[in-house]
Amino acid sequence: MTHKRVYTFSLNGEIGWTSLGTREANGFDTNLRAIGITNRQLALLFALERNKDATIAEIARELALDRATVKRHLTPMISTLVVEAAPASRGRDTAFTLTQMGSRRLQTGLKIWKSGARALRAATEGAAASAVASAAK
Repeated sequence: MTHKRVYTFSLNGEIGWTSLGTREANGFDTNLRAIGITNRQLALLFALERNKDATIAEIARELALDRATVKRHLTPMISTLVVEAAPASRGRDTAFTLTQMGSRRLQTGLKIWKSGARALRAATEGAAASAVASAAK
C-alpha cells in the first residue's frame, strides 16, 4: 500500500504528521477542497496563526518542509487573499500573516479536518473490531 504524509493538529497547538494510505490521505484533501485548501495548506495556516509574521524559513522549520515547498503552497494563498506578505522587520526576508479571511478559513478547515479524523478513526476501529471478531470464529 502506498502511503502519504498527512498533518495532524492537536488541541494544545501542536502540528505533527502521520502516514496514511493514499486513499485515506486524499480524503482529507477532498474534504478541505470545499473551502479551497489542501491539508498541507491547512498546516501552513495553522503555523501562521501560531507564529505571526513568520518567514518562509521559520514556517519550513516548524513544518519540517523545505523552503521551496512552503513557497509553492503559500503563493496561491496570497493570490486568494488568505495570506498577506510584507517586508519582515529583519533583513531582506518577507513576513507572512493570516488575513481575516485566512483566519476564518483556518477555523473552518480545522472543523472539517477534525470531522474527517473522527470518521477515519471510527472506520479504522470498526475494521479492527471486525477483524478480531472474524479471527475469533
